[in-house]
Amino acid sequence: MKIFETLGFLDGTVMIVCLLGLVVISLIFDKKVTSSDDVTGSAKNFSIPLIVGATVATYMGASAGVGNMQLFLASGFSGLTPRYAWFVGWIVLCIMAGRLRSSGANTLPEFISIKYGRSTQKVSSAAALIYTMSSVAGQFMACGTVFYMLGLGSVKTGVIVLGIVIIVLALFGGLKGLAVTNTIQSAFIVAICVIIIPIITIVKAGGIGGMTAYWQATDPVHLDFVAGLSPTVFIGYCVSYLLCCGAEPSYAGKFLAAKDTKTGVKGSVASLITCAILPIPMCIAAMCLPLVLPGVTDGSLFFPEMINHFMPPVVKGFAMFAFLSLFLTTGDSFLQLVSVLITNDYVKPLMPDADDKKIVRIHRMTTVIVGILAIIVGLVGGTIVDVMALGAGCYGAAVFFPLVLACYSKRHYVSRNINIAMITGCVVTLIWNPLLSEATGIAGVIVGAICCLIICFIGSTSDDSVPKPEKAK
Repeated sequence: MKIFETLGFLDGTVMIVCLLGLVVISLIFDKKVTSSDDVTGSAKNFSIPLIVGATVATYMGASAGVGNMQLFLASGFSGLTPRYAWFVGWIVLCIMAGRLRSSGANTLPEFISIKYGRSTQKVSSAAALIYTMSSVAGQFMACGTVFYMLGLGSVKTGVIVLGIVIIVLALFGGLKGLAVTNTIQSAFIVAICVIIIPIITIVKAGGIGGMTAYWQATDPVHLDFVAGLSPTVFIGYCVSYLLCCGAEPSYAGKFLAAKDTKTGVKGSVASLITCAILPIPMCIAAMCLPLVLPGVTDGSLFFPEMINHFMPPVVKGFAMFAFLSLFLTTGDSFLQLVSVLITNDYVKPLMPDADDKKIVRIHRMTTVIVGILAIIVGLVGGTIVDVMALGAGCYGAAVFFPLVLACYSKRHYVSRNINIAMITGCVVTLIWNPLLSEATGIAGVIVGAICCLIICFIGSTSDDSVPKPEKAK
């Protein structure tokens, strides 16, 4: 096998054994999935460490490990700034966490329906499905990149092969089983991708001073926190990330499954604080790459190339597994979320009398179908950043303002208007980006979000007597 030619027999074996162990753990948790609560999040039993660990594993996915590294190397510090727009949105989500968790909802679309009506649950869920599908496809594409780097075949072959592995992982575990495996893996992922590899890279580049001197001499724009990206792209990324993370369904899914509201809020805040630290060493390390491996010009290969060149035997195999598991766990998490959204927001309302076995069976069938569709998107999509940013923009423009208004506005809203607003925000963003963003200099997500907000207020009335979202009994 070519993996042994690339990594060596010992490290190739270590990596394969670790991957097989991951699958075995998922199969073990399969025996614990006995009711629909295990796959829909109705069993509220997440602790703070579980919320944080699972959220970190979700955050450290294809966007952080491949897409962002590619962006950091190509654009410098201006690629880092939009990540902090993401964290601004996350602050908004944390502020809403108490009301969201106390509502008893299992998903954000379910919460939205409490304020606006049942029909809005399906529309907001459809927007969330677009985002999560693009995220799953992004993980599959990242897996394909690693597959290619290991000499196992083409990127597209890797998308198919490792996409199937992710489907298997998502297929056999409930939400808590997935959170447990993700929490364990997040510790290894952070150790390799945020601490060990960045330290090695920065030291070999002569420190931050050596990196700064290199870019001052070759391309000073890399040291600017804004100028490295065109204004349209920069503003588009910032707005997309802020709005999307402010209504991020996978992060919310973790604290919505908390054992109580206090735990959910603390877990959400702790996750934000932890993740806000992670991009800084990763960005600096990516910008050091030309000094360490001048022949590597594609930032998406940063971690696998550094692992392959500088990790000692055995550690190399384990580190490569940790890096690959970064996409496996995130893809697993998002794929599970897609199935949860479909099961909660479409299947259960249509089949209220279905027993647990039927719900679990439908959930698993949905996982397979969605996984296959994500593989197809991964095969025909553009870059990882483009695929995931477009999904984030469509979702943020559609759901952010309706969600915030559902939490805090006392006005009475017409369900039909909210549905039209969410559909318009999503569709306008989707159409505007490829057709008009470059010509106008305005990102589609901005136009879509403004349209959504305006339509939300059309026909709404001031009514202080409208009750707040109901708390779970």
